[in-house]
Amino acid sequence: MADSLKERLVDAALKLLEDGGPKAFSQARVAKEAGIQQGHLTYYFPRKADLVAAVLERFAEEGDASFRRLAEKVAGSERAVLEAVAVNQVRTLIRDRRRIRALLSLLVQGFEDPDILRTLEERGLTNRVFLAGFLGREPGDPDVELAFATLRGLALQNLLHRYDARRVDQLVARFRQWLDALPPRKDAP
Repeated sequence: MADSLKERLVDAALKLLEDGGPKAFSQARVAKEAGIQQGHLTYYFPRKADLVAAVLERFAEEGDASFRRLAEKVAGSERAVLEAVAVNQVRTLIRDRRRIRALLSLLVQGFEDPDILRTLEERGLTNRVFLAGFLGREPGDPDVELAFATLRGLALQNLLHRYDARRVDQLVARFRQWLDALPPRKDAP
């Protein structure tokens, strides 16, 4: 029962973030959307940052499931799997306007609550670590930071310009070309 109630609360939070933006995201509104009393929500998620962490965990779980499905389809080396997953993540990030809207809403909340901002930074670090591994570099490498910022920028651009699938594919292809053209690491043999 507890797990299904927590899932319902995360579903409600995500729906409010995607549909209503940052103004719609409050514990009272999440409880109402889930059809429960606010006291139940605060029992499972005492702070708004705890609810944000649960939403980000949901994003991570969905990403992991997507990774596993894709890895099963891709035959070949670990590098081939990593490349397929990275390209899929880029495409998903650019295309998924609802998720980007939810993340932007959380970022706005983070400006008001340092715990939320810290949770978002931790999740961003996880994504940078994956990207760094794909590029064979350290997470703090300037090229990793630039690639990560480019991905975020493309996602924001899509919110503004509503790219069609063809345009997204063009951008993904160009992003891959840019990654392939990066100079080799200085410590690489």
